[in-house]
Amino acid sequence: MSMLSQNFIDEVKAAVDIVKLAQRHTELKKVGDGIWQGQCPHPHHNDGTPSFTVWEKSQSWACMGCHSGKKNSKHKNYGSDCFAFLQWMEGIGWKQAILKLAKEVGIEPEQDQHAEVYDHKRRLAISYHRNMPPQVYQYLQSRGLDRHDLDDWSIGFDGLRITFPLFDRYRKVLGFSKRKFIETDESAPKYKNSSNSNVFNKSCYLYGTHLVTDDCDEIRITEGAMDVIVPKKYGVQNIVATLGTSFTEHHVALIKNMNKIPVFCMDGDPAGLKSIKKSVDMLAEAGVYSKVLLLPDGKDMADIANEYKELTEDYIQDHAITYAQLMIQEVITQYDSKVNEIKLRLFPTVKQVLQSIKNGDERKVMQDYVYEKMGLKL
Repeated sequence: MSMLSQNFIDEVKAAVDIVKLAQRHTELKKVGDGIWQGQCPHPHHNDGTPSFTVWEKSQSWACMGCHSGKKNSKHKNYGSDCFAFLQWMEGIGWKQAILKLAKEVGIEPEQDQHAEVYDHKRRLAISYHRNMPPQVYQYLQSRGLDRHDLDDWSIGFDGLRITFPLFDRYRKVLGFSKRKFIETDESAPKYKNSSNSNVFNKSCYLYGTHLVTDDCDEIRITEGAMDVIVPKKYGVQNIVATLGTSFTEHHVALIKNMNKIPVFCMDGDPAGLKSIKKSVDMLAEAGVYSKVLLLPDGKDMADIANEYKELTEDYIQDHAITYAQLMIQEVITQYDSKVNEIKLRLFPTVKQVLQSIKNGDERKVMQDYVYEKMGLKL
Protein backbone atom coordinates (compact mmCIF):
# COMPACT_ATOMS: atom_id res chain seq x y z
CA MET A 1 0.00 0.00 0.00
CA SER A 2 1.68 3.22 -1.15
CA MET A 3 2.18 6.38 0.83
CA LEU A 4 0.11 9.44 0.00
CA SER A 5 1.91 12.68 -0.72
CA GLN A 6 0.89 15.86 1.06
CA ASN A 7 0.12 17.46 -2.30
CA PHE A 8 -2.37 14.69 -3.09
CA ILE A 9 -3.98 14.96 0.36
CA ASP A 10 -4.27 18.75 0.05
CA GLU A 11 -5.75 18.45 -3.45
CA VAL A 12 -8.46 16.08 -2.26
CA LYS A 13 -9.26 18.20 0.78
CA ALA A 14 -9.57 21.33 -1.38
CA ALA A 15 -12.02 19.55 -3.70
CA VAL A 16 -14.38 18.41 -0.91
CA ASP A 17 -17.07 20.71 0.51
CA ILE A 18 -17.55 19.80 4.16
CA VAL A 19 -21.06 21.29 4.18
CA LYS A 20 -22.24 19.08 1.32
CA LEU A 21 -20.49 16.07 2.84
CA ALA A 22 -22.22 16.58 6.19
CA GLN A 23 -25.58 17.21 4.52
CA ARG A 24 -25.57 13.62 3.27
CA HIS A 25 -25.99 12.53 6.88
CA THR A 26 -27.99 15.29 8.57
CA GLU A 27 -30.13 18.29 7.69
CA LEU A 28 -28.22 21.54 8.17
CA LYS A 29 -29.57 25.05 8.59
CA LYS A 30 -27.51 28.17 7.95
CA VAL A 31 -27.37 30.21 11.18
CA GLY A 32 -24.66 32.76 10.39
CA ASP A 33 -21.93 33.79 7.99
CA GLY A 34 -20.71 30.42 6.74
CA ILE A 35 -22.00 28.65 9.86
CA TRP A 36 -24.38 25.69 9.63
CA GLN A 37 -26.09 23.71 12.36
CA GLY A 38 -28.12 20.52 12.70
CA GLN A 39 -28.60 17.43 14.77
CA CYS A 40 -25.50 15.26 15.31
CA PRO A 41 -25.39 12.65 12.51
CA HIS A 42 -23.45 10.02 14.42
CA PRO A 43 -25.58 6.93 15.17
CA HIS A 44 -24.18 6.68 18.72
CA HIS A 45 -25.39 10.16 19.65
CA ASN A 46 -29.13 10.51 20.10
CA ASP A 47 -29.10 14.27 19.63
CA GLY A 48 -32.36 15.99 20.51
CA THR A 49 -31.01 19.48 19.82
CA PRO A 50 -28.96 20.99 16.97
CA SER A 51 -25.58 20.28 18.61
CA PHE A 52 -23.68 19.73 15.36
CA THR A 53 -21.95 22.72 13.74
CA VAL A 54 -20.13 23.08 10.41
CA TRP A 55 -17.92 26.07 9.62
CA GLU A 56 -17.81 26.59 5.88
CA LYS A 57 -14.89 29.04 5.85
CA SER A 58 -12.51 26.77 7.78
CA GLN A 59 -14.04 23.57 6.34
CA SER A 60 -14.33 22.13 9.84
CA TRP A 61 -16.98 20.65 12.10
CA ALA A 62 -17.71 19.73 15.71
CA CYS A 63 -20.52 18.35 17.84
CA MET A 64 -21.00 20.30 21.06
CA GLY A 65 -23.03 17.43 22.48
CA CYS A 66 -20.78 14.38 22.07
CA HIS A 67 -17.65 16.58 21.74
CA SER A 68 -16.40 14.89 18.57
CA GLY A 69 -14.30 17.19 16.41
CA LYS A 70 -13.36 19.47 19.31
CA LYS A 71 -9.62 19.97 19.79
CA ASN A 72 -9.79 20.01 23.58
CA SER A 73 -12.09 17.01 23.84
CA LYS A 74 -11.25 14.19 26.24
CA HIS A 75 -13.52 11.95 24.20
CA LYS A 76 -12.40 9.95 21.19
CA ASN A 77 -12.42 11.97 17.97
CA TYR A 78 -10.44 12.07 14.76
CA GLY A 79 -10.03 15.80 14.22
CA SER A 80 -12.32 18.17 12.38
CA ASP A 81 -11.70 18.07 8.61
CA CYS A 82 -13.49 16.17 5.83
CA PHE A 83 -11.33 13.05 6.28
CA ALA A 84 -12.00 13.05 10.02
CA PHE A 85 -15.73 13.34 9.36
CA LEU A 86 -15.73 10.24 7.17
CA GLN A 87 -13.60 8.31 9.69
CA TRP A 88 -15.99 9.32 12.46
CA MET A 89 -19.13 8.42 10.54
CA GLU A 90 -17.98 5.19 8.87
CA GLY A 91 -15.35 3.86 11.28
CA ILE A 92 -12.69 3.63 8.56
CA GLY A 93 -8.98 4.50 8.61
CA TRP A 94 -7.46 7.84 7.70
CA LYS A 95 -6.00 6.64 4.40
CA GLN A 96 -9.24 4.88 3.49
CA ALA A 97 -11.13 8.12 4.03
CA ILE A 98 -8.74 10.06 1.78
CA LEU A 99 -8.92 7.51 -1.04
CA LYS A 100 -12.71 7.23 -0.80
CA LEU A 101 -13.17 10.99 -1.07
CA ALA A 102 -10.55 11.18 -3.85
CA LYS A 103 -12.58 8.69 -5.87
CA GLU A 104 -15.77 10.66 -5.27
CA VAL A 105 -14.25 13.93 -6.53
CA GLY A 106 -12.46 12.23 -9.44
CA ILE A 107 -8.83 12.62 -8.32
CA GLU A 108 -6.60 9.68 -9.23
CA PRO A 109 -3.99 8.57 -6.63
CA GLU A 110 -0.46 9.26 -7.82
CA GLN A 111 1.97 6.46 -8.64
CA ASP A 112 4.51 5.63 -5.97
CA GLN A 113 7.81 7.08 -7.26
CA HIS A 114 9.82 5.31 -4.55
CA ALA A 115 8.62 1.76 -5.26
CA GLU A 116 12.10 0.56 -6.27
CA VAL A 117 13.66 1.98 -3.10
CA TYR A 118 11.09 0.24 -0.92
CA ASP A 119 11.61 -3.02 -2.77
CA HIS A 120 15.39 -2.83 -2.34
CA LYS A 121 15.10 -2.23 1.40
CA ARG A 122 12.55 -5.01 1.71
CA ARG A 123 14.95 -7.45 0.07
CA LEU A 124 17.75 -6.27 2.36
CA ALA A 125 15.55 -6.91 5.40
CA ILE A 126 14.78 -10.43 4.16
CA SER A 127 18.48 -11.12 3.60
CA TYR A 128 19.47 -9.87 7.06
CA HIS A 129 16.68 -11.89 8.65
CA ARG A 130 17.63 -15.14 6.91
CA ASN A 131 21.32 -14.84 7.77
CA MET A 132 21.12 -14.48 11.53
CA PRO A 133 23.83 -16.59 13.23
CA PRO A 134 22.98 -18.76 16.27
CA GLN A 135 24.84 -16.55 18.75
CA VAL A 136 22.71 -13.52 17.80
CA TYR A 137 19.54 -15.56 18.19
CA GLN A 138 20.73 -16.74 21.61
CA TYR A 139 21.40 -13.15 22.66
CA LEU A 140 17.93 -12.04 21.55
CA GLN A 141 16.42 -14.98 23.42
CA SER A 142 18.20 -13.75 26.56
CA ARG A 143 16.44 -10.40 26.01
CA GLY A 144 13.05 -12.09 26.00
CA LEU A 145 12.40 -12.71 22.29
CA ASP A 146 11.56 -15.96 20.49
CA ARG A 147 11.57 -17.03 16.84
CA HIS A 148 8.01 -15.79 16.38
CA ASP A 149 9.00 -12.28 17.56
CA LEU A 150 11.98 -12.20 15.20
CA ASP A 151 9.72 -13.14 12.29
CA ASP A 152 7.05 -10.60 13.25
CA TRP A 153 9.55 -7.73 13.31
CA SER A 154 11.91 -9.12 10.62
CA ILE A 155 14.88 -8.74 12.95
CA GLY A 156 18.16 -9.75 11.30
CA PHE A 157 21.94 -9.39 11.22
CA ASP A 158 24.24 -7.67 8.74
CA GLY A 159 27.58 -9.11 9.90
CA LEU A 160 28.29 -6.56 12.64
CA ARG A 161 24.96 -5.33 13.95
CA ILE A 162 21.48 -6.59 14.81
CA THR A 163 19.07 -5.02 12.32
CA PHE A 164 15.57 -3.74 13.04
CA PRO A 165 13.69 -2.74 9.86
CA LEU A 166 11.94 0.62 10.15
CA PHE A 167 8.38 0.09 8.93
CA ASP A 168 6.00 2.86 7.93
CA ARG A 169 2.26 2.77 8.66
CA TYR A 170 1.78 0.41 5.72
CA ARG A 171 4.72 -1.87 6.68
CA LYS A 172 7.02 -0.61 3.95
CA VAL A 173 10.69 -0.77 4.95
CA LEU A 174 12.06 2.79 5.11
CA GLY A 175 15.47 1.94 6.54
CA PHE A 176 17.07 0.23 9.53
CA SER A 177 17.97 0.76 13.15
CA LYS A 178 21.11 -1.27 13.88
CA ARG A 179 22.46 -2.33 17.28
CA LYS A 180 26.15 -3.04 17.68
CA PHE A 181 26.76 -6.73 18.39
CA ILE A 182 30.36 -7.38 17.33
CA GLU A 183 32.74 -4.84 18.90
CA THR A 184 34.93 -3.20 16.25
CA ASP A 185 35.20 0.36 17.54
CA GLU A 186 34.55 1.28 21.16
CA SER A 187 33.79 4.87 20.18
CA ALA A 188 31.06 3.78 17.75
CA PRO A 189 27.51 4.36 19.05
CA LYS A 190 25.56 1.34 20.28
CA TYR A 191 22.64 2.16 17.95
CA LYS A 192 22.78 3.59 14.47
CA ASN A 193 19.71 4.63 12.46
CA SER A 194 19.52 5.03 8.70
CA SER A 195 20.34 8.50 7.41
CA ASN A 196 17.53 10.74 6.21
CA SER A 197 16.50 10.02 2.63
CA ASN A 198 13.63 10.52 0.21
CA VAL A 199 11.64 7.87 2.06
CA PHE A 200 12.86 8.23 5.66
CA ASN A 201 13.10 11.17 8.05
CA LYS A 202 14.12 10.31 11.60
CA SER A 203 12.67 13.59 12.94
CA CYS A 204 9.13 12.47 12.18
CA TYR A 205 9.44 8.71 12.61
CA LEU A 206 8.00 6.55 15.37
CA TYR A 207 8.95 2.87 15.46
CA GLY A 208 5.91 0.61 15.75
CA THR A 209 3.29 2.86 14.13
CA HIS A 210 2.30 0.09 11.71
CA LEU A 211 0.64 -1.70 14.66
CA VAL A 212 -1.22 1.29 16.13
CA THR A 213 -4.97 0.64 16.23
CA ASP A 214 -8.14 2.40 17.33
CA ASP A 215 -8.72 -0.24 20.03
CA CYS A 216 -6.75 1.86 22.53
CA ASP A 217 -7.18 5.59 23.16
CA GLU A 218 -3.54 6.04 24.18
CA ILE A 219 -0.24 6.13 22.30
CA ARG A 220 2.64 4.97 24.54
CA ILE A 221 5.96 6.61 23.64
CA THR A 222 9.27 5.07 24.67
CA GLU A 223 12.85 5.13 23.43
CA GLY A 224 14.15 1.98 21.70
CA ALA A 225 13.08 -0.81 19.39
CA MET A 226 13.28 -3.48 22.12
CA ASP A 227 11.13 -1.23 24.34
CA VAL A 228 8.42 -1.62 21.72
CA ILE A 229 8.91 -5.25 20.69
CA VAL A 230 8.96 -6.88 24.13
CA PRO A 231 5.91 -5.05 25.57
CA LYS A 232 4.01 -5.72 22.32
CA LYS A 233 4.84 -9.42 22.72
CA TYR A 234 2.91 -9.38 26.00
CA GLY A 235 -0.11 -7.54 24.67
CA VAL A 236 0.69 -3.87 25.24
CA GLN A 237 -1.21 -1.79 22.71
CA ASN A 238 -0.10 1.26 20.73
CA ILE A 239 3.50 1.45 21.91
CA VAL A 240 6.01 3.30 19.73
CA ALA A 241 9.58 4.61 20.07
CA THR A 242 11.53 7.66 18.96
CA LEU A 243 14.69 5.55 18.56
CA GLY A 244 16.83 7.93 20.55
CA THR A 245 16.10 11.03 18.47
CA SER A 246 14.78 14.28 19.90
CA PHE A 247 11.03 14.82 19.98
CA THR A 248 10.11 17.24 17.17
CA GLU A 249 7.19 19.26 15.84
CA HIS A 250 6.80 16.53 13.22
CA HIS A 251 6.23 14.01 16.00
CA VAL A 252 3.65 16.39 17.50
CA ALA A 253 1.76 16.55 14.21
CA LEU A 254 1.93 12.77 13.81
CA ILE A 255 0.57 12.12 17.31
CA LYS A 256 -2.11 14.80 16.98
CA ASN A 257 -3.29 13.19 13.76
CA MET A 258 -3.59 9.84 15.59
CA ASN A 259 -5.98 11.56 18.04
CA LYS A 260 -4.74 9.60 21.04
CA ILE A 261 -3.52 10.46 24.52
CA PRO A 262 0.30 10.39 24.59
CA VAL A 263 1.85 8.46 27.50
CA PHE A 264 5.60 9.00 27.84
CA CYS A 265 7.23 5.85 29.27
CA MET A 266 10.70 7.17 30.03
CA ASP A 267 13.49 7.34 32.60
CA GLY A 268 12.79 9.54 35.61
CA ASP A 269 16.38 10.81 35.93
CA PRO A 270 17.06 14.55 35.42
CA ALA A 271 17.86 14.09 31.72
CA GLY A 272 14.72 12.02 31.21
CA LEU A 273 12.52 14.53 33.03
CA LYS A 274 13.97 17.37 30.98
CA SER A 275 13.21 15.50 27.75
CA ILE A 276 9.68 14.65 28.91
CA LYS A 277 8.96 18.25 29.90
CA LYS A 278 10.07 19.55 26.50
CA SER A 279 7.94 16.99 24.65
CA VAL A 280 4.88 17.54 26.84
CA ASP A 281 5.12 21.32 26.43
CA MET A 282 5.31 20.97 22.64
CA LEU A 283 2.20 18.79 22.61
CA ALA A 284 0.34 21.12 24.99
CA GLU A 285 1.00 24.02 22.61
CA ALA A 286 -0.83 21.96 19.97
CA GLY A 287 -3.74 21.27 22.32
CA VAL A 288 -2.69 17.70 23.12
CA TYR A 289 -2.37 16.79 26.80
CA SER A 290 -0.09 14.00 27.98
CA LYS A 291 0.44 11.41 30.68
CA VAL A 292 3.74 10.16 32.07
CA LEU A 293 5.03 6.82 33.30
CA LEU A 294 8.38 7.23 35.06
CA LEU A 295 10.33 3.99 34.91
CA PRO A 296 12.20 2.58 37.93
CA ASP A 297 15.91 3.39 38.13
CA GLY A 298 17.98 1.34 35.71
CA LYS A 299 15.01 -0.22 33.91
CA ASP A 300 13.54 0.34 30.46
CA MET A 301 10.19 -0.76 29.03
CA ALA A 302 11.69 -4.02 27.76
CA ASP A 303 12.80 -4.83 31.33
CA ILE A 304 9.35 -3.98 32.69
CA ALA A 305 7.67 -6.20 30.09
CA ASN A 306 9.99 -9.13 30.79
CA GLU A 307 9.20 -8.76 34.49
CA TYR A 308 5.43 -8.24 34.34
CA LYS A 309 4.73 -10.14 31.10
CA GLU A 310 0.95 -10.24 30.42
CA LEU A 311 0.41 -7.75 33.26
CA THR A 312 2.50 -5.05 31.55
CA GLU A 313 -0.60 -3.33 30.16
CA ASP A 314 -2.01 -3.19 33.69
CA TYR A 315 1.31 -1.83 34.94
CA ILE A 316 1.14 1.05 32.46
CA GLN A 317 -2.46 1.89 33.32
CA ASP A 318 -1.81 1.69 37.07
CA HIS A 319 1.37 3.80 37.09
CA ALA A 320 0.80 6.43 34.38
CA ILE A 321 -0.27 9.81 35.73
CA THR A 322 -1.04 13.16 34.16
CA TYR A 323 1.92 15.42 33.61
CA ALA A 324 0.29 18.05 35.84
CA GLN A 325 0.10 15.52 38.67
CA LEU A 326 3.77 14.68 38.17
CA MET A 327 4.74 18.34 38.42
CA ILE A 328 2.62 18.82 41.55
CA GLN A 329 4.27 15.79 43.11
CA GLU A 330 7.67 17.32 42.35
CA VAL A 331 6.64 20.57 44.06
CA ILE A 332 5.27 18.70 47.08
CA THR A 333 8.50 16.71 47.35
CA GLN A 334 10.50 19.94 47.36
CA TYR A 335 8.10 21.44 49.91
CA ASP A 336 8.34 18.40 52.19
CA SER A 337 12.13 18.52 51.95
CA LYS A 338 12.24 22.19 52.98
CA VAL A 339 9.67 21.70 55.75
CA ASN A 340 11.58 18.76 57.21
CA GLU A 341 14.78 20.78 57.05
CA ILE A 342 13.11 23.61 59.02
CA LYS A 343 11.64 21.16 61.53
CA LEU A 344 15.05 19.63 62.19
CA ARG A 345 16.59 23.06 62.65
CA LEU A 346 13.86 24.25 65.03
CA PHE A 347 13.36 20.99 66.92
CA PRO A 348 15.93 21.71 69.69
CA THR A 349 14.46 25.16 70.30
CA VAL A 350 10.86 23.88 70.44
CA LYS A 351 11.92 21.04 72.75
CA GLN A 352 13.74 23.46 75.05
CA VAL A 353 10.75 25.82 75.24
CA LEU A 354 8.36 23.00 76.08
CA GLN A 355 10.67 21.62 78.74
CA SER A 356 10.85 25.05 80.33
CA ILE A 357 7.07 25.10 80.92
CA LYS A 358 6.60 24.12 84.55
CA ASN A 359 2.81 23.75 84.51
CA GLY A 360 2.02 20.22 83.33
CA ASP A 361 -1.39 21.07 81.88
CA GLU A 362 -0.02 24.04 79.97
CA ARG A 363 2.89 21.93 78.70
CA LYS A 364 0.40 19.31 77.42
CA VAL A 365 -1.66 21.98 75.67
CA MET A 366 1.47 23.45 74.04
CA GLN A 367 2.68 19.98 72.98
CA ASP A 368 -0.66 19.39 71.24
CA TYR A 369 -0.43 22.83 69.65
CA VAL A 370 3.10 22.13 68.32
CA TYR A 371 1.93 18.78 66.91
CA GLU A 372 -1.06 20.43 65.22
CA LYS A 373 0.97 23.26 63.69
CA MET A 374 4.33 21.62 62.99
CA GLY A 375 3.73 17.87 63.06
CA LEU A 376 6.31 17.48 65.85
CA LYS A 377 5.42 15.08 68.63
CA LEU A 378 7.36 15.81 71.81
